[in-house]
Amino acid sequence: MGLLLDILAAPIMVPMKLTGSLAEKIHDMAIDNLTDEGPVRRQLLELQMCRELGEVDDAEFEGTEQKLIEELDRVRKLKERNLKRGTQ
Repeated sequence: MGLLLDILAAPIMVPMKLTGSLAEKIHDMAIDNLTDEGPVRRQLLELQMCRELGEVDDAEFEGTEQKLIEELDRVRKLKERNLKRGTQ
């Protein structure tokens, strides 16, 4: 009886399992993108180089740097929260 039920339910269950698997992969990719410090670090480096080249004045540098540091902090907190959820 179990085999017959599996066969009859397959047209419904297989797509549902595949959809769940796809959704999980999309979720994981989104979390990876949201917790990647690389882009913010690159922006901070670019900002520093622009300052050294005189393309950015001190006031603009400080304001932009503060925003980027806050963004880096947000990314790190999100990463930490995500790691805690993964270990529970």
